[in-house]
Amino acid sequence: VYQPSTATAAGAVVASFFVKKGTRRYVAVQIAVDSAAKRFIALFDLDTGLFVTSNSTGSPTGTGYGITALANGWYQIHATCVSAGTGDDYALFCFSDSAAPAYAASICPTYLGAITEYGYTWGGSLEQGAFPSSYIPTTTVAVARNGDVLSYVGASNIDATVGTAYAEF
Repeated sequence: VYQPSTATAAGAVVASFFVKKGTRRYVAVQIAVDSAAKRFIALFDLDTGLFVTSNSTGSPTGTGYGITALANGWYQIHATCVSAGTGDDYALFCFSDSAAPAYAASICPTYLGAITEYGYTWGGSLEQGAFPSSYIPTTTVAVARNGDVLSYVGASNIDATVGTAYAEF
């Protein structure tokens, strides 16, 4: 899976994917900055739902990674690095057959695949920020995120003249 994108400003860039194990146990997400010779890769184990290892080449600074268990064996995985805001940034996702894969100079962990080997992926995203946001379905046109709206059941039972509301983000 390859998702090209052009960075518009310096700062954190996060790549995320929804993944599910097929015959492949390990999955990696890579962020390359300007070229594949400058990259940060995070490798995850889909049997245990845990981070395994990371690998960096060149100048991107890997600042984070994560895996979140979802329903029915699905996970959301992500990796974050710092972008200079110039050139093309991209995310690359791949499955692997090893917890200690070999890393080629310009690609994800290497392995010899077969037509019978597979995994599932959906909803790839590359965005500016330090962590992945919720999935926003798009096709060929960018879609803006709606503002968050606070709502609660029983609003008619609240007296707006007394009490305190507090929120921390």
